[in-house]
Amino acid sequence: MKLIKLFGFLFVTILMACSDPNADMHYATSDVPMIDDYLSTKDTSLTDFAAIIEKTRYQGTLHAYGAYTCFAPTNAAIDTWCREQFGVSSWKSLSIDTLKNMVRFHLINDTISTAYFEDGRLSTPNGLKKYLTTSTKLDSQNKTYIEVNRQARILEKDIYAENGIIQKIDAVLMPNTNTVWQAIKSEFPANDYTIFIGALEQSGMDSILNKQAADTVWYTLLAEPDAVLHTAGINSVSQLIDSMAVIRPDVKQRTNLLNLYVKYHVVPSLAYVADFMKVSTEETMVDGEVITVKVNQLDVLLNKFTYTENSDPGVMIDRDVDYTDFSCRNGVIHTLKTFMPPRLREPMPVYWDIAEQPELTSLKEFRKDGTIINFTEGELSEIKFGAASAGKGIQYACSKVFGLKFQYVNYDYLYFGVNPSELTWVEMKTPLLIAGTYKVWVCWRRVDYVMTFRTSFKQDGYPTQVFPNVYSTYDYVPTGQTQVQLLNSGWKYYVAKQPYSNSGKAIADDGKVFVSRVLGTITVNKTGRHTLRFEGLTGTNKVYWDMIHFIPVGDNQIWPRFDVQGKEIYENTPCNSIYPYDQPCSSNN
Repeated sequence: MKLIKLFGFLFVTILMACSDPNADMHYATSDVPMIDDYLSTKDTSLTDFAAIIEKTRYQGTLHAYGAYTCFAPTNAAIDTWCREQFGVSSWKSLSIDTLKNMVRFHLINDTISTAYFEDGRLSTPNGLKKYLTTSTKLDSQNKTYIEVNRQARILEKDIYAENGIIQKIDAVLMPNTNTVWQAIKSEFPANDYTIFIGALEQSGMDSILNKQAADTVWYTLLAEPDAVLHTAGINSVSQLIDSMAVIRPDVKQRTNLLNLYVKYHVVPSLAYVADFMKVSTEETMVDGEVITVKVNQLDVLLNKFTYTENSDPGVMIDRDVDYTDFSCRNGVIHTLKTFMPPRLREPMPVYWDIAEQPELTSLKEFRKDGTIINFTEGELSEIKFGAASAGKGIQYACSKVFGLKFQYVNYDYLYFGVNPSELTWVEMKTPLLIAGTYKVWVCWRRVDYVMTFRTSFKQDGYPTQVFPNVYSTYDYVPTGQTQVQLLNSGWKYYVAKQPYSNSGKAIADDGKVFVSRVLGTITVNKTGRHTLRFEGLTGTNKVYWDMIHFIPVGDNQIWPRFDVQGKEIYENTPCNSIYPYDQPCSSNN
């Protein structure tokens, strides 16, 4: 991560500095042109952008070694931009600040080829700290093309330069200057969101979504079109409140019911669809109310619950419309396909892949085969730890292999030791847990050395709950026992398809390498995100950590299990329906 941070610092420094950005730079002598050379000498339709780069003194940036993605508008695109936005015939009439911001908006400090484009935001923000979005479209002749920011079409893709990639585009990209409120009020179809807009106005949320806080406060708005509300029998704001009164009888005042509905549709952070796809929950502006997230290929389902207490088919983010991943000055807007009220929820299971850390999920390398990233103290915002010596830390790895020692859920894991020689303690911020009582299971791949640890659960304002069990990472899952026998002694299988351990298909060794042990029972006094603390007691070396399960007492502790793609697998699922589909199942499946 130090290397990644260094490049980021260099890029921001160059793009933001008032002094000469060419100073102290080292230039290349390769036969492959640098980005600025390509723009000025290899394509005559890009020379105006090259001249603007030189005028704004960013030539040093794009003539130095680095890893950039440059969205380069054509000369004709720049002429159109000047004429339509400023009423001038040439970019030479524009202020230097306008041109600087234009250049920064088209540059990304990362090499992103179109192979890594997914419909939605790109993995790295641009020089103005804004995310560009891309989508695949069909033209009138049914030919596909890539649209950037709903503004430009890529004319020529993945032009490789010595220091990055150029994407040639047919229009100048511009940031949306409208706030979330201004955008839904003026840019969305005038008659398609009237009830939802009325709810925002009557609740006072319009003024909140209109705030501009210099890139420090963000809002994600989950909008419901009139057609969605009509389907739910709602034709006015008053009827919306009536519906909420039935759904939430615990809330008595009509004003409070409206506020509850509206705040539940606002996430107080910047969350594009790509961000939803990498988490299991999102917090809303309602204290203690959470939106759960499940992903099925490209579909993002909110609040889908398959167990009896909270049974709900879920609400899909509509990725087929132009009004999802809609970037605004202070956030982003998505459109929902069905009505999503904030229902009362019972305690629910949380199956947490601990690799889902903010610093990791934001990287394009996340869950890409072969990725290895090391983190030292202070580099992970939601995992704190004490290193026994300099250089000790946490490693993220992803290896898309299936075998006796490769059954990690989502193919990835965190590799670190909790002992006197590695990390003496580790504290993890949990996903959001609904108030209730839970059994907590920790899942890892066992190793050939003894390391013991104990754990505790911490929540602000309440006493620390110390788990009674101390475990060794050396132990195998016991063989020759039924699921119930294992459960009664604090064990379970958590991976869905265990391969045979040898050519003789020895049942005695089935799946014993991937371990899940119950730490104990906790009481979550208040819905929220809390802290799980590990303390190393004995041993050396490191362990492959995979998941942590928080399962309400009384719920099924054994199922679901998880396959290597992260899918929940339930009892009696046919073997050929568990990924990898062509692999046989052992007796434990």
